Amino acid sequence: MEALWKEIADKLSSFEEEVAKEVLEKAKGVFPTRRAKEAFRALAGRSATPLEEPLLRVATALVEEGLAGSYEEAFGVLGVEAEPTQKDPAPSQAPPPAEAAQAPSPVEASPPVEASPPAPSPPVEAPSPRQASPQGVPLTGKQPAGAPPPPSRAEKTSRSQDQNEAARDSRWRRAYQEVFGQDPSEDPLLYRERLAHALLFYRPEQGRRRAFEEVREVERRLQESRGRARELLGSEPQVDVGAAYIQLGKLSAQLEDLARRVERLEEAVQKEASRFGGVNAALRLHHQEIRALKALVEGLRTGDGVDWKRLEAAVRAAKAEAIQEAEERIQGATALWRGEVEPRLKALEEWAKRITEAFRRTLEAKERRRGLFGLFGGDR
Repeated sequence: MEALWKEIADKLSSFEEEVAKEVLEKAKGVFPTRRAKEAFRALAGRSATPLEEPLLRVATALVEEGLAGSYEEAFGVLGVEAEPTQKDPAPSQAPPPAEAAQAPSPVEASPPVEASPPAPSPPVEAPSPRQASPQGVPLTGKQPAGAPPPPSRAEKTSRSQDQNEAARDSRWRRAYQEVFGQDPSEDPLLYRERLAHALLFYRPEQGRRRAFEEVREVERRLQESRGRARELLGSEPQVDVGAAYIQLGKLSAQLEDLARRVERLEEAVQKEASRFGGVNAALRLHHQEIRALKALVEGLRTGDGVDWKRLEAAVRAAKAEAIQEAEERIQGATALWRGEVEPRLKALEEWAKRITEAFRRTLEAKERRRGLFGLFGGDR
């Protein structure tokens, strides 16, 4: 049985290697049909034996895959011929009644004389499978008179290749329609593009549908990447070069404005630093004193050997410095106040004296009935 399968694989060499493998795999999983058995009986003149069942299975697979137009053609590819007992009968045996009219006499059959070529005639249909075998050899051993010559091996190979191409394209189209849900004829350009991509992913053991599924997955990822790119880049006008230059100009102006603001802030900080420089120095000094006192207090808490005299002297010194600094600040503030207020007080006192003197002279003049002009002397 294995030898027969190998022989069938050799006879399928006219097909592509992957197509032949697919046919053999499918043939091992199908059962011969009734039409296949009848076609074999018509060709071979007998029923198929159990050992010849692989031929029936392969013929059934060829017809189902569309690689053969009929079972007779499928058996022709497999090289099914008539049984040896159905060849030209011996001179001592009488030919069957159906072949008596065409069978040669014993005298004519003894020497193998070639028949003269038939006269040219208009093209007619090919002989039926009962008249000739797929290889062009008649099942009865005789070429009927007036029948056209059988097709050559080159013609058979060309016809088989055309059938292979058509069947392969049909399978690709069917897989495309199953995966993408549309007929390839609706958009031929898109179908060709996807088919070219699918050929890159195609593996015979995975099938055509898997290749188209890979193409669909790649297209989905590409669409997602484009969507993310649009989200990152923004709308189309912003992607334009002119819009990008405008955006850069706006950003440059904003940076210059920020730089000017930073300069103004730095100037203000410098002014504040120069203004409160003395205060910062005094604060630092007080912080140092506070740290020293804190260290002494911590030492006192822990019960270490503390020099109480030193602690008392430090507290007194800090207190004296604080009081002295407060007095100096008060004296400075008082001197500043006096420097600003005393001149004003003196001017106010002078103004009050002048007003008082003028009021007194007015009263004296009124008593002497000189009126206001009496201030300057003379009677009224």
